[in-house]
Amino acid sequence: MSNFGILQKLDLPKQIRGKKVLDAGCGSGFFLFDYLFYGADVTGIDQSENSIEFVRQQANALGFRPTLIACDLETVSLPDNSFDYIFCTYVLHHTPNPRIVLEQFRRWCKKDGTIKLIISHKYAPDVFIQRIITPIFRTVPQLSKIVPACIKKRIHWEDRYEHPYWRQMSKQQVIDLCMSSGLEIRSIQVYGFSIFLLSYFMPPIVGKALNALLGNHFGRAIGVEAAPQKIT
Repeated sequence: MSNFGILQKLDLPKQIRGKKVLDAGCGSGFFLFDYLFYGADVTGIDQSENSIEFVRQQANALGFRPTLIACDLETVSLPDNSFDYIFCTYVLHHTPNPRIVLEQFRRWCKKDGTIKLIISHKYAPDVFIQRIITPIFRTVPQLSKIVPACIKKRIHWEDRYEHPYWRQMSKQQVIDLCMSSGLEIRSIQVYGFSIFLLSYFMPPIVGKALNALLGNHFGRAIGVEAAPQKIT
């Protein structure tokens, strides 16, 4: 996430200022407020009413008035050709029908617009660990009580082990999904090698070296830039 965040802070302000931006699955506004501060006209969607209300309160306190919608991405209705940028960060792999969501994005995005996705990678070491641990904690949920709250927060426990729609994808699966949804991929990259909680305690230079060696194959994220396919 640090790579993605740094790139946004360096490159995005000049790109999205004055543009119409959709944060699809905005949560509590981790990225949404960046888009607001960059000067974009922002719409945020999330299925959690609590998250939307939290974002609304924080935005009002800061003097912003984004459009905020509490709904899931599969059923929400928005005007076609209405957004210059659509951002969907670590959300698509949690949706029951990602193809329907991407087809929605294709309709909502302007023909010359941009769709940016961050999707959890299927072949990351963390995923293999999750597949071992998750069934154990779902079978014996009392075991989760032995994990300290500070650790749960740091490794995004609920997101990794308790979300009902938990389906990482391979790079090829993402390519196939985008193409079948009517999207044209401009760029796609696997990045962010990590090993469960150990990565949080590694010296930065070790993390960078591992990412350089293994990130393209075993990174935790797939970054995609896409656009609606041009009809010829």
